[in-house]
Amino acid sequence: MRRGRCHTAGMSEELPAVEADAGRPADTDALLEDPLGQPRNEIPATVAFDTELLATDGYAVFCAGLHVYSTGFRLHLELRARDRPRRPLYEVFHRAGPDEMLIGIEFADGRRGRHRGWDSRHREPGGGVMVHYRGGGGDERAVGADFFVTPLPPPGPARIICAWPARGIGDTVTELPVDAMTDAAGRIRALWPPQRPDDERLPERESTVPGDSWFAR
Repeated sequence: MRRGRCHTAGMSEELPAVEADAGRPADTDALLEDPLGQPRNEIPATVAFDTELLATDGYAVFCAGLHVYSTGFRLHLELRARDRPRRPLYEVFHRAGPDEMLIGIEFADGRRGRHRGWDSRHREPGGGVMVHYRGGGGDERAVGADFFVTPLPPPGPARIICAWPARGIGDTVTELPVDAMTDAAGRIRALWPPQRPDDERLPERESTVPGDSWFAR
C-alpha cells in the first residue's frame, strides 16, 4: 500500500493509513474529531465524480468533487442558473423552506437520509444516513456547496436523489461510484489522534416537501 509522506524542515515522516469501515454507524469515534462526522485529522482520498444531478433549460446541478474519509464522504455540488433568478440562489442549499434544494442519499441496505439545512445533526430513524451541509457560497447565478455524508456506503448500489420543488423539478436519481469509493478508503491518512471538540447543536427548520416525492417517504 502506498503511503503519503509529510515533509517538515527537511525531515520526512510517513503518515499512517486509516482503517475505513463501510457502513460504520455515524455516532462512533469520528464524533470525537467533529460532531458533524467529518474527521479533521484525516487527509481524505479523492474519487473522480464529475456528474450531472439535474438539468433543465434554466438550471443545472452537478457534482464537482468527492472525497472519502474513514467514516463518510464529502460531496461538492455546484448549482448554475442560465439567467438571473427572481430569488437568490445562495440560500437554496442551507436554508430549509419553500425554495430549498432537496438532497438525499440511499444505500443498498435500505438506509437513507437527507440534508435539512443548518440542522446537520438530524438522523433518520433506525441508524440511517446523515447528510450534513458543510458550507458554501457564490452569487446570484452560480453557487457551490459541500455536504458530508456518514457513514460510508456498504457494498452494492447507492444513489443521490435530488429535487427542487419550488422550480418544478421532481426527483432525479444518480448512482454513486461505490466501488471506487471502497478502493479510495485504503488511501486515507491520519494526521494526528482524534481530538474532542465542543458539542453544539444547530436549530432545526421546517422544510416543504411534495407528498409524492422520495423525500416524503
